[in-house]
Amino acid sequence: MTKSKSPLISVALCSYNGSKFIEEQIQSILKQSYSNLEVVICDDGSTDGTWETLCRLSTTDDRIKIYANEINLGYNKNFDKAFSLCAGEYIAISDQDDVWMTHKLERLLDCIGENLVIGSNSLLIDKDGHSLGRKMLTKNLPSKLGYKSFLLENPLTGHTALLKRDLLELILPIPEKGYYDWWIGFIAAYHEKFYFLNETLTYYRIHSDSAIQQENKSTNQSKRKYRRTLIREQLNTFISYHNLIEKERIYLIQLYNLLFPTEGRFFNRKLFNLLTSDLFELFPYKNKNSISNVIFSIKYCLMSDNKTKK
Repeated sequence: MTKSKSPLISVALCSYNGSKFIEEQIQSILKQSYSNLEVVICDDGSTDGTWETLCRLSTTDDRIKIYANEINLGYNKNFDKAFSLCAGEYIAISDQDDVWMTHKLERLLDCIGENLVIGSNSLLIDKDGHSLGRKMLTKNLPSKLGYKSFLLENPLTGHTALLKRDLLELILPIPEKGYYDWWIGFIAAYHEKFYFLNETLTYYRIHSDSAIQQENKSTNQSKRKYRRTLIREQLNTFISYHNLIEKERIYLIQLYNLLFPTEGRFFNRKLFNLLTSDLFELFPYKNKNSISNVIFSIKYCLMSDNKTKK
């Protein structure tokens, strides 16, 4: 496919104090086998020299377009802004500290088909770029996932995704709470337009300064409590999605009430049966041998802080 006949792919990259790794990531994007692209970078008020690096790089390649936020928008709203500035028919999402394999965009574009979003897998590397010998997703996922697969876990990591521009009218504005990629995956899957490609196309860097690590530290919550809080926020955003049909909104509300009851007994058998009947959809990572552990987790871990009201 020649550049003149190939669609433009916009790469949406949000930066914040990423000077250690951002140049390596941008270079890996510019070296893609698919060259008809632009790199739209929104910097969220970096103070570590990131902006200066972006200014320098933007003079070396006119595909790089940089924007400085006047105020700190935060992760979700910064991606909201970046998406709105993209001109491409397709939009790829980029972290500031990863490294892309050379054929990443080409493979995602080849495989997206009629779907609105395609995701893939990543190989974990350390701060120095050395392989940690494992992938982000340790098991293959089904290529097609329904929206229920996004309710309690997030099968889509944003840095692996390519989405069609048509999706923007469904996902924008991105909710302030929860994760932007979780929201994107849910919306696409709800409309039966999500596809997972079981290929590893990104080197995902694990280091103490990453946005996820910093957020986890700032919550001052145990891992279990943090996960419970996150699921509560995500379910609330999903329930608010304006295109939900009524019976599916009711299902989400019932699921929410099971996990986070406000009155009465903390464990409702009827709702629990509703939940466990959909286990294979709700937990796409699990296999038959681990279903009992999933049920235990639902019953005792996610609801461990809820008290039976007298």
